[in-house]
Amino acid sequence: RQVRAFRLARQHLTDPLPAERLVEVVEHVGGIQAQVMSAAELALWARSRGLSPGHVQEGLRERRELVKTWCMRGTLHLLPAREFGLWSAALAHRTGWRSRPWLKYFGVTIEEMEAWIDALAAGLDADGKTREEVAALAPPRLRRDVLRGWGTLLKPAAYEGVLVFGPSRGRNVTFVHPREWLGSGERPDGEEALRELMRRFLRAYGPATHEDFARWWGEGTASRARRILESLGEEVVRVEAEGRAAWILAEDEPLLRSLDPPRSVHLLPNFDVYTLHYRPREAFLPPGTYDRVYRQAGWISPVILYDGAVAGVWERKKRILRVELFVRETKRLRAGIERETRRLAEFLEAPLELQL
Repeated sequence: RQVRAFRLARQHLTDPLPAERLVEVVEHVGGIQAQVMSAAELALWARSRGLSPGHVQEGLRERRELVKTWCMRGTLHLLPAREFGLWSAALAHRTGWRSRPWLKYFGVTIEEMEAWIDALAAGLDADGKTREEVAALAPPRLRRDVLRGWGTLLKPAAYEGVLVFGPSRGRNVTFVHPREWLGSGERPDGEEALRELMRRFLRAYGPATHEDFARWWGEGTASRARRILESLGEEVVRVEAEGRAAWILAEDEPLLRSLDPPRSVHLLPNFDVYTLHYRPREAFLPPGTYDRVYRQAGWISPVILYDGAVAGVWERKKRILRVELFVRETKRLRAGIERETRRLAEFLEAPLELQL
């Protein structure tokens, strides 16, 4: 229960920040998954006070304080624009696209990929190019693959720091060069960048193991993650938590040991980082519910958290918020769900009827 209290606080679920500090929320949780943009907005709503529906889009397009790009596990994330250099330095270590199996599977050569990335580096600016306009920069043989929705041939350019998402043009996404869109910023050494991300991970998701970090980052071996963790030396300490040995930052140990069990209720959207990266998962799931939360094809259900553990799932269909509980209903749980439903209705600026 202390682990849950620590993670809830560090991920700003029990310590939400005002909307004007939205970037800090994104920074402190190590990026917000944004495969589904509406889910990313709700993940930030869950951690913020006074957030409006357009605030996130304004942060991306107008204030340029957030940036959207392919990141951990090859998935889209929102990152703090002011820290793009840190993330770019770490992403440069995602070199799986240079491997022979990757090139063979996607039917390209390393020369074609390098020429393609060079063309993007020279051709992208701050105005933005649609996917069709970007495809025109590719070698003719690759253009059809560039137009496919998953962005397989665009991800390496994102890892190399020459491509991020720009402002949408109508219903079409655009891509910009991060230097032109965000300006130049400091870029640390790549190994130091990975060490800093390990610190961020432990601060938000600890106590954790090097295997947990490897799953979160999504490329590279567990042995490499172990070396990164070991390189932190006395910055980290070993603890026994949730039935296993794990690690936290030494500076966080007094806080973790002092925390009382949490007493809170939260609605989290699909693909929320708390649900995605909770390890070990059996420590916060009721028995027999794994497949209801972690579904086929990588789909992560919206969940109800009750004192930091999963208590059920929910879905919204127009003006109905339907909740299915996995645990016995209590007055406190019911009141918490009703309160969260009212908060969500205020954010969506639409009435919601709760069906429990």
